Amino acid sequence: MSSVLGVLFLGGVLQRPFALVRAARASTLIQLSVEELCQRATVVVAATPLESKVVWEDSAGGRGRRIVTYTRARIDRVVDGVAPNQLWIRTLGGSIGDIGQHVDGEAILTPG
Repeated sequence: MSSVLGVLFLGGVLQRPFALVRAARASTLIQLSVEELCQRATVVVAATPLESKVVWEDSAGGRGRRIVTYTRARIDRVVDGVAPNQLWIRTLGGSIGDIGQHVDGEAILTPG
């Protein structure tokens, strides 16, 4: 009896070879030069970070939560485009209590 069950199970796997494969998620980063970043930007400024607030946010598509940092910055000089005197910059990652998330490639804006 056990040999018959083994054959039935093996036959099911062979008919659907990807039945035991799990989905994987990955990210690809493409490095851009400062020139390329400026060409794609709607505004380019030199700014001074003034304060930061770190919060939990729901991920896009309802796939969980992540840490996001909002930094208020004073615009010191507008290089290209039109900008207000101050703005809030959203970056992924940060620390809340003893939990931290690091996102490769994201700026870390330290107030002051």
